[in-house]
Amino acid sequence: MMSINPINSIEYYEELAKEDYYTQGGEPPGKWIGRGARALKLSSIIETVDYRRIFNGFGPDGEKLCENAGDNHRPGWDVTFSAPKSVSVLWARADEDVRKAIQAAQQAAVEQALTFIEEHAATTRRGKGGKTLERVTGLIGATFEHSTSRAQDAQLHTHCLIANLAERQDGTWGTLESKQFFFGKKPPVAFTALSLPMACVNWALP
Repeated sequence: MMSINPINSIEYYEELAKEDYYTQGGEPPGKWIGRGARALKLSSIIETVDYRRIFNGFGPDGEKLCENAGDNHRPGWDVTFSAPKSVSVLWARADEDVRKAIQAAQQAAVEQALTFIEEHAATTRRGKGGKTLERVTGLIGATFEHSTSRAQDAQLHTHCLIANLAERQDGTWGTLESKQFFFGKKPPVAFTALSLPMACVNWALP
C-alpha cells in the first residue's frame, strides 16, 4: 500500500524523525537515495543543513538549482510505502535479525521504485513558459522509516520524500513536471511503479 501527498512542511518530517529516533528507541535516521542525491554527493545519512537546502531548491553548497529556489519553492512529494499488515506484525514480534532483514527489504523496495521512476516516468520543464519537457537523469529522495501508525499499531512504513528537483541530461537542474508524473488520465505511472516493488518485502525474507 502507498500514498502520495504534497509536502507542506519540511520541518514536520524533520521533527518527526528526531522524535521517533530519540524517544521511541530504534527508528533509523533518514537516508538519501536516488541518482540525483549521488550526483550532488550527498552523504547517505541525512544532515539537517543539507535536508533544508535541498527541499528549498538549493544544492548542498547553497547554490540555486532552480529559478524559484527559496521561500516560494514547492518542496516536493511524500510518497509513503506501507508494508503488508502481516509483515508489520511479523516485524513487531520478530527478533533483531529478522527485523533487520525486513527493514532491509523495505528499504530495497523503496529504492527500486525510485529507480523505476527515474528511468521511466520523471520529466522536467525547460524553455519559455516551461513548455518543453525533458527526461531526467536523477531524482533526490529522502527516506524516513517508521514502525507504528498514528494509532500506535504496528505498521512498518517509509516516507520517501521526493524533492521537487531533477537533473537533466545536460547536467543542469530544474523542477519536476508533477501533472504528468502523478496525475495523468490513465492510472498514474508513479502509483504503479511505487506499488509493485512492495512485494519485495514478502520475498526478501530469509
